[in-house]
Amino acid sequence: MIDKSLDKSIEMNNIEAYYDIYDKACMLIVDKSNYKKYIDAFYLFGNFLNGSYINTNGIDDKLLKKLDNQVFLIEKLNINNEEVRQAVMLLLVKGLKHSNMNLSYIAPDILPFLYSYIIDRLYDNKDVSIIDVNVGLGVIGNGLINESNKNIDFTGLSSDEFEINISKVVFDLCMNEANLLVMDALDKRLDNFSSDVAIINSYNNINNDNKNYYYSLITKYNKLCDYTISLIDDEFFSRDEAKQFKKEFKGTILGLIVLPNDLFKSGKRMNILISTRSDKLVNYDLSILTIPSLNDLNNKEKLNNLTNKLNNWLESISFKNIYGKD
Repeated sequence: MIDKSLDKSIEMNNIEAYYDIYDKACMLIVDKSNYKKYIDAFYLFGNFLNGSYINTNGIDDKLLKKLDNQVFLIEKLNINNEEVRQAVMLLLVKGLKHSNMNLSYIAPDILPFLYSYIIDRLYDNKDVSIIDVNVGLGVIGNGLINESNKNIDFTGLSSDEFEINISKVVFDLCMNEANLLVMDALDKRLDNFSSDVAIINSYNNINNDNKNYYYSLITKYNKLCDYTISLIDDEFFSRDEAKQFKKEFKGTILGLIVLPNDLFKSGKRMNILISTRSDKLVNYDLSILTIPSLNDLNNKEKLNNLTNKLNNWLESISFKNIYGKD
């Protein structure tokens, strides 16, 4: 049974148990059916577990009974949705490796934690609508929802049907609601879309090497949403494409959170850029905050200092202060 209570403590035993049961189901499918890719087995068993329709072609009654038993074992677990998400991340890593796919789909866990932390403090007493314009496999979106103290109306976009199909399974497994659409975020049908927050993860759109694409995403969604939270690299403002971006961008850049150097396997330093569509701001702090290495965050004094600076900044750029509303 999945628990969606306020208790967000994590038990490794639950994560390991869920992983082992689900992994056994996937291996049964790979070994005993026509589905020979682990990621396909993950998708099929996820739908089976979620009670969705599955194509049983190539799956005999004996295998179905074994899968039923794995469902029974999972349903016996007393597990919360964040423990499910962390187990699912490990399963996805195995599936991606098995298919020689890019592991950049799996984001560091600090990202959903920071996104939820930022959004919860930008909006004091208000539930929030969020659009993730390149949702990937749903890992960040589910982590954000799990960490947040708010009710979140979540929309996820991707032009890749594979990503949306996997995301739907992951959201269902984590018992989180989301509106997931196979649609390019620059599609003109979205030109009048509005949301409280847009999330743009530039590293996460695996199949798009067009650097200008990400500048266009920020330009577009910063006009449509109260806030835009973008994951960018260190070269974002120095590329040739940035010149046109600076001309077209309407709104205010509120600041930058510089992430630890060793956070991403690519070795690139990544930053969280926060901006707003409001372009007439006077009373706010433009800040650049640097998060030290994760090891340094074990130092209570450094952690408290960082938390205080972050909280003061987020208060100065909160919805109440920028838009004059609660």
